Amino acid sequence: MKRATIALKVTRLLMLTFFFCLCTIYAQPPGTGWNLVFNEPFNGSSVNTSRWNIRNNSLDWNKNGRQSYFRNQNARVTNGKLYIDNQIHQPSLSNGAEYTGAWMTSKTKFKYGYFEVRCRTASDTWDNHTWPTFWLWDGKGQADSVEFDVFELHRWNTKPEQTLHYENDYRLTNHSNVNAHQWHTYGLLWTANDIIFYIDGVRQTTVSRPNSESYTKAVNFARKAVNQPLILSSSPNREMQPPLNVTLPSFIVEHVKVWQGGNPNGSGNTGNPIVSMKKGNINYNIDGNFNGANGQNVYLWASNNNNINQQWEEINRGGGFYSYKKRNTNYCLDGGNGGANGQNVYLWECGNNNQNQHWRKVNLGNNKFRLEKRNASGFSIDGGNGGANGQNLYLWASNNNNVNQQWQFSNLGTARSASGKRVVENKSIKIDQNPAIEHLTVSGLQIGDRIEVYTIDGKLSLQNSVSKTTAKIPVSHLQSGLYLLKVYNSEHGVSSLKFLKN
Repeated sequence: MKRATIALKVTRLLMLTFFFCLCTIYAQPPGTGWNLVFNEPFNGSSVNTSRWNIRNNSLDWNKNGRQSYFRNQNARVTNGKLYIDNQIHQPSLSNGAEYTGAWMTSKTKFKYGYFEVRCRTASDTWDNHTWPTFWLWDGKGQADSVEFDVFELHRWNTKPEQTLHYENDYRLTNHSNVNAHQWHTYGLLWTANDIIFYIDGVRQTTVSRPNSESYTKAVNFARKAVNQPLILSSSPNREMQPPLNVTLPSFIVEHVKVWQGGNPNGSGNTGNPIVSMKKGNINYNIDGNFNGANGQNVYLWASNNNNINQQWEEINRGGGFYSYKKRNTNYCLDGGNGGANGQNVYLWECGNNNQNQHWRKVNLGNNKFRLEKRNASGFSIDGGNGGANGQNLYLWASNNNNVNQQWQFSNLGTARSASGKRVVENKSIKIDQNPAIEHLTVSGLQIGDRIEVYTIDGKLSLQNSVSKTTAKIPVSHLQSGLYLLKVYNSEHGVSSLKFLKN
């Protein structure tokens, strides 16, 4: 019996360990390539006021002669956790408050990313008499406001809710079935094309209805939102007005995290904007040349937004910093180590945490921006005097008045739409001789298209820019065999056709 009891305890321990590990594994951002840009573990002895603003002596509500205030001393950090205490005061405080809570706002604001909180309430006895919430809100009025309630518990529901409020308080709500006084991890995925809530890493399908008219309307409205701060708040509920002789539960938070720059689908289908960058005073764009390689030069070239070498995926790294990945490659604009006048700007394999590839987008007005290197803040991307095809890009001391550092951005769509069109059948494009001997004639092209020919095992054999709607491509130097022709077009993405070389 004793051995059986021990075996049972071990089995239970293993099951608990397995369950805990599952929760830990699942509570991660969906997809790949995420960059952790905000991590608050609450591991100090008090709230980190370099990260958070805490309201103090601020009126929360006043109803039927009773008042509730937010106080900074109601937010405390103990044993690696944040406690927001909901308190009752008898007699009332000097300002007349019988109830107090706390409200904390992050000093950093965010637009798009994966947002996560791990939290619980101290007990379920008086849960619906308080209002604990982790949310994002810009403080605007209801007509213009977007509000994301990632975790919310209130008098209308005894289980946590997750809600998107938009445009005069239309809302989409996930009514969860988890226990609020047990530890759970609540998440929000917010991109230009998706707003999806998660609990313990599990997607909550109640809200995620991409084919729903209201869902589409909400996502479109949220695109207009400005950067949002994170808010942790809790206070006695105005509508319930708890009895004055009870003890109210605290709102307990283990961590708050924000990731940005990732791919929710794990397939390059990110929804990040595709942009071109034109030197502010002339018609030359930043051009990454054909394909990509570590150390490959980046230069100016005559502006052509259909030229795929001038199309860049803008990846938000958080805190106002961005990376620029050459479209259809995994190579980013890189400023090298440190910073100095004349230091070369080139392509290098993209790395989420490589700060040589992080650029602060400094708004100069009139849709012009200066791109300042993250780890060398006194240096920005400079196109040099004037402009010419092949003119090199380099770093130079930052100067808002230097026209060589002013870049005009054009939005060309999103990586989502681009990748969705990456391989399509464009019936207007035809190969007129197949098999080919001396030349390959391709018709149905558009000026500005780019043609690439690959061997069947993926080796690039030749490439050409298109200046006419029909191109005659010499292929006599190619060995006999099967080849893949790719045509890059800004509207259709990439069209692929096979041909045989005799």
